[in-house]
Amino acid sequence: MKFLLTTVSCVFIVATLLPLIKKDHWMIRAFDFPHVQITIINVVLFVLQLVFLDTNSWIDISVTVALALCILYQCVIIFPYTPIASPKIYNGSAKEVKEGISLMVTNVLMDNKHAEKCIKIIQHNHPDVLLMIETNQWWKEQIRDVVEKEYEYRIEYPLENTYGMLLYAKFPLKDSDIKFLIKKDVPSFHTTLVLPSGLEIFLHCIHPEPPAPTQSEYSTERDAELLIVGKEIINPAKPTIVAGDLNDVAWSYTTRLFIKISQLLDPRMGRGFFSTFHAGYPLMRWPLDHVFLSSHFKLLDIQRLPYYGSDHFPIFIKIGYNPDIKQDQKPDEPDEDAEEMAQEKIEKVEE
Repeated sequence: MKFLLTTVSCVFIVATLLPLIKKDHWMIRAFDFPHVQITIINVVLFVLQLVFLDTNSWIDISVTVALALCILYQCVIIFPYTPIASPKIYNGSAKEVKEGISLMVTNVLMDNKHAEKCIKIIQHNHPDVLLMIETNQWWKEQIRDVVEKEYEYRIEYPLENTYGMLLYAKFPLKDSDIKFLIKKDVPSFHTTLVLPSGLEIFLHCIHPEPPAPTQSEYSTERDAELLIVGKEIINPAKPTIVAGDLNDVAWSYTTRLFIKISQLLDPRMGRGFFSTFHAGYPLMRWPLDHVFLSSHFKLLDIQRLPYYGSDHFPIFIKIGYNPDIKQDQKPDEPDEDAEEMAQEKIEKVEE
């Protein structure tokens, strides 16, 4: 029993430390995802180590101390996404913002055939902007009637490889561009949303490949795509939104690097995880679907929407434009190391 406890504890100590290795192989990067789950297991193991602790055994003491340090480290990483942390984007009300906009992001799961359930969620929430990911021609046809009634403006690029995207908006889209930043069959959308007042908002929609044995052995291309977008919008002069399924969790080194480089803010900070994947397995969920904002906005609402058959839950966010708040919501400044690391990752895919 004691040997088994020590062995399992060592395994999860290693699982905690592996993400600290700045290597892009999927076998290492996979441990970025279940951070919360590993933390909970480490707490249980720590308690059991205390119960069965042999104070005369240096192995017992070392393993117990190591678990305590792992838990401390994990809590530091998780803390910004808990409700007791200070939010990066302030709460607002309709009265104190000049203009509001709502956005729904959903990875539909291309083989999911429950389009009618998805449509009901869209109709119930009436988002001003609807981003649908992993969409093929079948999905485009299924939602045609809905979008033709409610959304005059659109960018559509359905694909059969799980990287198709559909973007619909109630407001005009201008200077729209479909880019293939890393791979010729993985598109990203870049456009400017023009609100009724004339306010222009830069909108970037991305869905990079995940690091996985069946897709991409290394996370290099995923990381580079995210960081290329981040470097393009350093200190945005105009309000900016980056949205999509990033195939990366909020607390990973790459996502935190993106936040530094882009100078955008994560509205989940100070509010919760809003884990969107995997919808089918409650014990194995993490936040893969993201909406990052420039500091021009206040948050009016954010919620994870109901399950409709996809492996992702949709996420809904409503924000209000308030330029006066920009001076108070200051993002973290990128340091020289962050700039160098971002450039190194980008250069790897350019070689």
